[in-house]
Amino acid sequence: MRHWLACAAVALAFVSVAMAQEPSAKLSFEPAACEVGQPVRATLVLEHASAQHPKLASLGLDESWVVLDAQAGLDTQDPAHADRTTTTWIFEIASLEPGERKPAEVPLQLGETKVPVESAALSVTGVLGEDEDAPRPLRGLRDLEAQDERADLWTWIGAGAAIACALVIAFYGWHIRRKPPQITAVAPSARLAILEAKPLDTPEDVQAAHFALTRLLRESADLRSGRDRSGLTDEEWRVAAEPQLDAVGLGDAERNQLDQLLANATRVKYGTERPTHWATREALAGARSLAMRFESPAADAERKPGVAA
Repeated sequence: MRHWLACAAVALAFVSVAMAQEPSAKLSFEPAACEVGQPVRATLVLEHASAQHPKLASLGLDESWVVLDAQAGLDTQDPAHADRTTTTWIFEIASLEPGERKPAEVPLQLGETKVPVESAALSVTGVLGEDEDAPRPLRGLRDLEAQDERADLWTWIGAGAAIACALVIAFYGWHIRRKPPQITAVAPSARLAILEAKPLDTPEDVQAAHFALTRLLRESADLRSGRDRSGLTDEEWRVAAEPQLDAVGLGDAERNQLDQLLANATRVKYGTERPTHWATREALAGARSLAMRFESPAADAERKPGVAA
């Protein structure tokens, strides 16, 4: 009997150790509830063996999300458990659709093994209320009182016409209210953030991303000036956009960053140069930071009087 009890204890200890060595990944949102377009911090925590090296390029979000910022994984170790490591990734995201939302599948890997991620749901409320698209009860109409059998014919005709008009108005109002809310156009900087989260697995993806980053960067400045300069080359546009650079207050470092960004993109768009996906994401992040400068409302106060917005 003692022999069997000893074997059971050893087996239980072995199972406990094996379970402790299994990787554990959890994704949480702060705050847990928000409105459409409101920034939310998404934190992914992975506990794993120190000898393993996790890989995570993005949260795998689709186009109904916007990734505003992403921080590389940070490793921390408990001195009492040197064989275990906790890696934490932090993303700043926003949902463009309402509902109980979470990523369909997070592409988290340990070596060649995909790690399942336990994710809480993010509660996103839209512009309309929960039952806003349902017809509301009519107001201001009184119930028709019982009429004497000898009531005038024109009274019945007038009452019927009033009811018909009320029904037509009610149906038209319900039809207008039931239309889905229109989502405002996404800013160029937000579309650049979406590009950062997309996969860049092929040279064609990298080249297309450079075409998009220069187009969206230029668009952010053109929206500020109120002029469409999409027909200009990057070099011509750089000269024409000088007033916007002055209005925003770009310093020498940022102007050099802009010039270098356009020059590097030209070699990729029209040449054979194909940078890595990490370098491409870094270029997208740089373009997004410059686009945000053009879109920032605070920059309008620094513009000279008389300059068209």
